Amino acid sequence: MSFEAVVNQTPLADGLKAGLQAVKNNERSKIQCADTRQLNGSVDIDSLLKKQYPRSNRWDYLVGYRDCAVFIEVHPAMTSEVSTMLNKLEWLHSWLRDHAPLLGKQGASFHWVSTDGVSIPKKSKQYRQLAQKNLLPQRVLHLPV
Repeated sequence: MSFEAVVNQTPLADGLKAGLQAVKNNERSKIQCADTRQLNGSVDIDSLLKKQYPRSNRWDYLVGYRDCAVFIEVHPAMTSEVSTMLNKLEWLHSWLRDHAPLLGKQGASFHWVSTDGVSIPKKSKQYRQLAQKNLLPQRVLHLPV
């Protein structure tokens, strides 16, 4: 099933934009794409679901690439933010399970992209927690992943 068809069956359908248009201008450069023709669209999850979940740790973006769901959070990457990111990931998994199960199975991958540098020591407990969840922060996300 195509990325667009799956998104259209979810509460995110109204937010689907072409290419990376749903990604904020100042964050778009954090997502590099080998072949922009393979982009299937994007959704600003955070803005779209803010009214419904005002106090939740919402995820930022969904990007379709080669009909796969790529979930991207652009967030400061420092040790003190690890628990926030793990809460965001937990919220997203729960939301997908309850509201968009097909989207979570659409070749889904989850990525933390740093707003600036990365300040999480590799020997820290927080780094190990992120490694276990396959959520180590990156300075730039290069598609395909």
